Formats: sequence, structure tokens, C-alpha cells
Amino acid sequence: DIASRCLAEGFRVFITERLTLAEGDPDGFWTISAEGLHLEGIRTGEEAHRQENVNLVVTGELDLEKVAVASLKILVQDSQKGSVLRERELKDNLSSLTTFQSGLVDEILRMLDQTPGPAARSRLRAGDTALPGAFRQYIQGLGALELQDKAASLDMALKLFRGAVAVDPQRALARDREGGGRC
Repeated sequence: DIASRCLAEGFRVFITERLTLAEGDPDGFWTISAEGLHLEGIRTGEEAHRQENVNLVVTGELDLEKVAVASLKILVQDSQKGSVLRERELKDNLSSLTTFQSGLVDEILRMLDQTPGPAARSRLRAGDTALPGAFRQYIQGLGALELQDKAASLDMALKLFRGAVAVDPQRALARDREGGGRC
């Protein structure tokens, strides 16, 4: 269904944006979005390695079939061989997903053996919310922006960002996206 698709796409965007915020250490890593690779015609980890010198690929599987629980399996794969190097599963209450907000990118960074410095950690926490429901609506709004029908997706994203702001008026990222949706 559309809500599940928005949630899955929203997580992809959220993870890419947050990993990009964690970059910066000269010995660290750099992030390439799946969307960017797909635009270049790259569809597999092996192609990403050959064409972009990608070493590791982070993938995930979102399971929403359980009544009140969302399960997100994260895989770190060797891009040349496709073998899974590390695998973790996070679970959270489907109505709030706040564990994913703080724990998801931290867990991916641990899986990549990366420890962001103080400035990167501060960037990663900017705009977080502790109020149930705000994060879920924010993530679905990000995903709605990725849908093919741009007019409908902008309307849906704006409603979701406004919903996140209504739940948590201090939700800076949702306010910023809501303002961007008006343009």
C-alpha cells in the first residue's frame, strides 16, 4: 500500500541523509545514494564497485506485517562478492518508530566500524523528536516526496510534514520540509 511504500522510501532517504551528515573524517567513509547510482544505470553492488569504487553496500528490509511492530533488517554487504558481512535487526512500535530515529543510523555506523566525532554527532541529532508519531509522519513525508506522481506526492508529503509539526511543533526538520513543500 502507499503508506508502506512511503515509509520504506522515507527510511532510504533518511538513512542516506544521516550517513552523509556523519561523513567528514579523512579515514572514514563517503555515501552515495541508491538513487544516484540508479540514475547512472548502476543496479548491483558489483557494478557500483566497478564504476564508483564502492566497497560496501548497506541494504535493508522493512517488515510491517506484524500488527503493531515494525522490523527493519540492515545488511552490510561486500559490493564485489555480494556476501553479507554484518546483519542486524531493529524493532519498534509501528505508531512511533522513535527507536529507529536515534538507533538506526547509530547501528549502521557501528556496523561500518565508524565513530562520528562530536560535530558529526551533533548534526546527526539535530531536529530529533521524542514525541510518538512525529518521526513516523516525517519519514512517510520524505517517502511521499519520492513517489512518481509529483503533484499528489507533494500534497501528501505536505500533509504528513504538517502532521509531524502538529505532534511536535519543535520538530525542526519537519518544519523545514513543510516550508519547502510550499514552494
